[in-house]
Amino acid sequence: MLNWDKFEQYLPMDFVKSNGLMIRSEMILIDEKQRSWSVWLGRTGHQFGIKRGWTQFRNANGIQVGDTYKFELINNGTIPIAHVNILGVKDANRQASQKPLTG
Repeated sequence: MLNWDKFEQYLPMDFVKSNGLMIRSEMILIDEKQRSWSVWLGRTGHQFGIKRGWTQFRNANGIQVGDTYKFELINNGTIPIAHVNILGVKDANRQASQKPLTG
C-alpha cells in the first residue's frame, strides 16, 4: 500500500530550486518512445519530488530499483515538461533481453 506522506520519486533540490519547480504542482514526463505522463509534484519537509504518477511511468518503461536515468527539463512553462532518458539497467539479464535482435 502506498503511503501518500512519502514520495514515489525524489528530485534533487538543486534541480528543483534552479528550475522553480517548488511552485509547481504538475509536470509532464516524456519517455524515449515520446509517450507522455502527467505527474504530480509536492514537498514534504526539506524534500521535494513526484508524489503521484511515477509508478505508472516506471512500470510502462520497465524501470527497476538500481537503474540509472536522467531528467532533462525541455520546457519550463506553466506545466514543466521533462524527457526521462534511461541511461543504464542494473540487471545484466534484463539488459541483455532489451538489446535489439540483428539478423
